[in-house]
Amino acid sequence: MKNTIDKLEFIWPKFGNKAVLSFLDESLKNNRLARAYIFCGPAGLGKSTIARSLAHNLLFRDRPDLKLDDDKQDFSSLESDFHVLECEVGKKNISVEATRDFIHSLSMSSFLDSYKIGLVRGAELLSEGAANALLKTLEEPRNKVLIILLTTNLESIPLTIISRAQVLNFYPVQNSEVYDYLLENHKVTRSQAKNLSALSLGRPLRAVYFLENEEMYQKYLALASILLKLINLPLSDRWPLIKGLIGGKANFAESSREMRLILEVWQGVFRDLLLLNASHEDLLQFTALDSELRDTWQNLSTLFSNHHNRLEAYLLAKNQLLKKHQDYLNANVSPKNLLDSLLINL
Repeated sequence: MKNTIDKLEFIWPKFGNKAVLSFLDESLKNNRLARAYIFCGPAGLGKSTIARSLAHNLLFRDRPDLKLDDDKQDFSSLESDFHVLECEVGKKNISVEATRDFIHSLSMSSFLDSYKIGLVRGAELLSEGAANALLKTLEEPRNKVLIILLTTNLESIPLTIISRAQVLNFYPVQNSEVYDYLLENHKVTRSQAKNLSALSLGRPLRAVYFLENEEMYQKYLALASILLKLINLPLSDRWPLIKGLIGGKANFAESSREMRLILEVWQGVFRDLLLLNASHEDLLQFTALDSELRDTWQNLSTLFSNHHNRLEAYLLAKNQLLKKHQDYLNANVSPKNLLDSLLINL
C-alpha cells in the first residue's frame, strides 16, 4: 500500500503556498494526516481552495479509480462526503445548532468508502456553544474523519481547539509574483497588473477577485479616497463624506461587514502614508491613487513643518486608533457609533 501511495501524483493549486502544499503532499503519501487542521492567514491566500484540494486528494488516495484530469478540478464525486460549516447570512456567529448538524453529518458513514471531511469557514466566528460542541468532537475523533478550520485570526479561536489541531500558516507571496501571474494567466495590461498586485498585498486570489469584480475594486478605491479627503478636512465638513456608508444597511451583521471593510481599507491607507514617509514607495498598496496619496502626505508634512518623527507618530497613532475600533467591532459595538467616533478622532 505504501509503495502504491508513493507513486500517486496529487493535484494541488499551482500558485503560492509551496511550503504548505509540500507538507500536505508528504503527509498524504506517508499516511501521517492529523485529525484536524487549522489553516490560518489573511483572506485571499487560497485556504479554502487548498482545503478542497486536500479533500479531493484524500479521496483519490483511497479511490484511485476516481482520478480526474489535472485541468478539471471537479469535486462532484466528493460532495456527499464533504460538509461545510459557515456563518449564515445575516448572523453574527456560527450557531451551536448549525454546528451540531455539521457534526452529525460527519458521524455518518462515507458514501464513497473513504473519509468524511468537514470544512469550517470563518472559524473565528464560532459562538461559545458552537466552539464547545466542536471541541467535544475533536476530543473524541472518529476514524476517517478530517476537520479543517479556516481562519484569518487564530487568536479568536479557543486554545482548547487550537491544541487539538495542527496549525498551518499561510503567507502572502511577493507582489512581483502576483504581477507575473496576472500577466501570464489573465491577459491584463501592465498597469492593471501593477495596481491589482499592489492592492492584493501578495494575495493572488484577492487580485483575481478584484479583476473579476470591478464594483468591489472601485469600492475599495472609493473608500480609500474618502479617507484621504477626510484627513484634510475640518470636522465640520467631514459628515457629508461618510453619510450613507453604513447607515442604510439592513441589519447589524451587514453593517458590521461594511464597517470591517472600511477599517481594513483605512488601515491600508495609513500604512501607505507611513511608507511614503519612510521613502518606501515601492511597497504601496493603493498605487491606483498614487497622486492622491502623495498630495495628502505632502499636506501632512507641511502641517507638521516637515518633522519626520512627529508625522510618523501621528500616522502610527491613527493606525492604532483603527485597530482599537476593530477590537470594538469584534466586541459587537454598533458600527454606526464606531464610524461616528472615527469621524471625530481621525
